[in-house]
Amino acid sequence: MSDSAAPTPHRSTRSLSGTAVTALVVGAISVVLCAIPIINNFALVLAIVGVILSILALVFTAAKRHRRGRGLAVAGLVLSILAIVGVLVTQALYSAALDNAGKSVSKALSSVEASASKDAADANGDHTQDILGKQVKVDLGTYSFSEEYGMATDSVLPVQITNISSKSHSFSVQIESIDASGNRITDDTVYVNSLGAGQSTAENAFEGVTEVNQANQVKTGTFKIVNVSMY
Repeated sequence: MSDSAAPTPHRSTRSLSGTAVTALVVGAISVVLCAIPIINNFALVLAIVGVILSILALVFTAAKRHRRGRGLAVAGLVLSILAIVGVLVTQALYSAALDNAGKSVSKALSSVEASASKDAADANGDHTQDILGKQVKVDLGTYSFSEEYGMATDSVLPVQITNISSKSHSFSVQIESIDASGNRITDDTVYVNSLGAGQSTAENAFEGVTEVNQANQVKTGTFKIVNVSMY
């Protein structure tokens, strides 16, 4: 009985495709980075490169029977495509979020500007009719003066100012003295600083009138509130 040598099993000598491995690695990295803002722009480039490499790897492994890695190439292709979709979706979401944030900031700025514009108009007296009777109440008393040595003394028009708003404000009230023909005789402005909500204060106007003739005109004339500023 003779011994015969057992046949040696044939081992595959096919090598792994480096392109397929690279495609898989590039696809995996692009998937990891696709959801990160700004960086996902780089991930998009990587994903496109991954698609190209995957296709090349599929072609190479099909054309060259001695190369392995077709499965890796397919996986790299899938990952790269997922990364591209992920980049597009996340960028759309971030864009929408930024757009909404921009609209919110714009709305807030518009509100601040409108409030600042209104405050400026209130301080300039442009809203006199809105302020008078709604934010502040002004009551005018009876004008009086004394005459001494040919000069008007103790000239005074009592003015009661009441803050009827819900916040503390400062006010300036300009008052004109008008004769029977509607002509202005003189005017004066009363200032009140930091008058609390619901508080009243008594002030005096026309204390600077020193000429007897003018004082008599003021006394026989009428008074008109022409400007009210609030700040």
